[in-house]
Amino acid sequence: PYQAAIFRMLGINTVPAWYGAVMKNSIQIAIVLYLVLPQILAKYMVTGAFEIVLNDDIVVFSKLTMKRFPQRSDLINALVESGLKLASATGASSAQ
Repeated sequence: PYQAAIFRMLGINTVPAWYGAVMKNSIQIAIVLYLVLPQILAKYMVTGAFEIVLNDDIVVFSKLTMKRFPQRSDLINALVESGLKLASATGASSAQ
């Protein structure tokens, strides 16, 4: 049978005993996987959350807190408040 050929390609010489049970209960197993698997995977989903931190202690922006992406003004205002000087019209800048 084709099942034996598939397992042989995988390096298994005989069809495993559990294969018959899976084939007999395939619809039930599919339903359980359909309902349970997304819940398991949801625990490992990436939230896309991030924080921008200055000098390991000043949180410049937190997507976790704000629940949105930063805008330019959010970053500039936070950096100026933390002591960063803005560039002049000539393009020179300095930090304290």
